[in-house]
Amino acid sequence: MVVPEATSTIRDTVIDGILALALLVLAWYSLKGIARRADPAGNGRAVRLFRWLDPRVQATRAWLASAPATFVYITTWTVTSLLVQGSPTALADMFAKSASTNIYGLLTQPLRVLFSSAFLVADNGLFLSGYIVVYVLISARLEQRIGTARWLLVALVAHVVGSIVTVVLESVLIAQDLLPKATALTTDVGVSYVMVGTCGGYLLFVSRRWRWWYYAALFAGVGLPLIVVHDIWSFGHFNATVLGLITTAVVRRWGVRPPLLWRQLVADARPRQLPTWRATVT
Repeated sequence: MVVPEATSTIRDTVIDGILALALLVLAWYSLKGIARRADPAGNGRAVRLFRWLDPRVQATRAWLASAPATFVYITTWTVTSLLVQGSPTALADMFAKSASTNIYGLLTQPLRVLFSSAFLVADNGLFLSGYIVVYVLISARLEQRIGTARWLLVALVAHVVGSIVTVVLESVLIAQDLLPKATALTTDVGVSYVMVGTCGGYLLFVSRRWRWWYYAALFAGVGLPLIVVHDIWSFGHFNATVLGLITTAVVRRWGVRPPLLWRQLVADARPRQLPTWRATVT
């Protein structure tokens, strides 16, 4: 059960982050305006700060452009999750149940629940910030290596096939009286299948420096719950991780891109010329 206070705290944290990002963008354009007007000779503090920051801004744009599907997806489910969090608890729970990829949902309206469940964070967005971090650090890197089209294929297989396999297992366990029949109506939504699927795929690209740390983190997040908790949701995450790994192993045969390194992006960028606008007299 989701604690309302915890959900409210997460929502406030994410909104604060969005506002901070908006302020950074505003500060950047303000700096450009000040640098353009303050020192025509190009030796002022504002100009020097612009020249130092501009390659990093260009690198950030290149980073975002290299994984468009990931960042559009993050934006979409962040907005939908914030809207759900702002709704009354009863309405949010009803919406989550109607979008759930449980047995009843997949048998009656499979396309609708598979689509809608992919744009909600589970537990009314309780771990929304954590999902954003993992998507930015891992899922985006996978898209940078295999391209947008193949990333979408990995995500689709992890979410759709992972959900179907999980429901098939649920059906078998219910038929053998190993799970209560109420499991057919359980709430199962979220972007986690795509997340762990892409994390599984990135296993093939982790650098040697971070390999064992990455293996340990993925085991703690996916393998350990399967061993300790061993519930149907833990199996679903493990299943989606394996599906993501297998799909990535297949699609990378078509070739992969070289890793995109932040330091290299900054080093390759050069400070751009500040725009100048001549005053016109009418």
